[in-house]
Order: sequence, then C-alpha cells, then structure tokens
Amino acid sequence: MAEENEDQEPLNPEPQAEETAKLKAEIERKQTEIDKLYARTKQAEEAEKKAKAELAALPKENPPVQSLSNERRFDFLELKTDGYSDDEANFILSAGGKEAKKNPYVQSAIESMRAKARVEQAQPSASQVAAPATPEQSGEYKKLPIPERKKRWDDALSRSASQRAGKVV
Repeated sequence: MAEENEDQEPLNPEPQAEETAKLKAEIERKQTEIDKLYARTKQAEEAEKKAKAELAALPKENPPVQSLSNERRFDFLELKTDGYSDDEANFILSAGGKEAKKNPYVQSAIESMRAKARVEQAQPSASQVAAPATPEQSGEYKKLPIPERKKRWDDALSRSASQRAGKVV
C-alpha cells in the first residue's frame, strides 16, 4: 500500500485556488447585476406610484350622458316611425345619426340587411318541418309485432328488386 501512495501525484492546490478565484469573481459580477436590476425595479415601482397619484389627482370629466341618450332615443324612435327595424335603426345611428340614412353606403347596407332578413324568414324552422309520413320513419315501426315487421320488410325487398329489374310495382 505504501507503493500505491507513492505512485500518486501529490495534490496541487494552485489550480483549485485559481478556479475558486474565478468562481468568486463570477459570483461578484452576478451580484452586481442583481443589485442593478433591483435598483431599476425600485425606480419603476416609484414611477408607477407617482403616475397613479397623478392620475388620481386629475379631475374626472363626466359627459352629459342623459342628454345624449335622450337624443339617441328620440332619433331611434323617429327612425322606427320611418319604417326601419331595430337593427336597421341602431346601424344608422352607429353610422353617424339620422343624417347617415342618406348615405348610399348606409342605404346599401340596409338593403342587404333586409334581404338577409327575408332569406331567414323564408327558411323553414324546425317547428315547420313536416312530420314523418310512414310508420317506419316515425318510429312506430318498432312498436309493430314481429310478423308485421317481417311482412313489411319482405314487401320492401320485393319492391326494391322489381325496381332494379325495371318493373314498377
């Protein structure tokens, strides 16, 4: 065992000391970066507090909302008496008021709104769809006794086969 210890080189403390010094310098550099960032954060927080205080100190302006809404209501009702729907009247008012209805672009938009409304009214709703015509379509087929089901199935198959052969039953 004594021979093994002699074969090993003695540990050199100099490379460890150099590495330690490098790491300490890196830690110090990072710490100064952290300190700078902390200072910037504090400055930003102070600026935010100052801006909020200035904003709170500004006088709050309240426009006469009631008078505007009364005018708008009056214009809305006037457009309704002229024959415009609620959506059309709101569109005209949002496009610039009663005077906007003379604009050709607004007139075109109103015409397209009316055309769209006519199409939607022409489409049947779910309540207007016709009820199923046959018991098979309505679900009554499942209530039939099995021999009746078999008879109807055979009839349907024979009709189908004769139609494929060119014969109409």
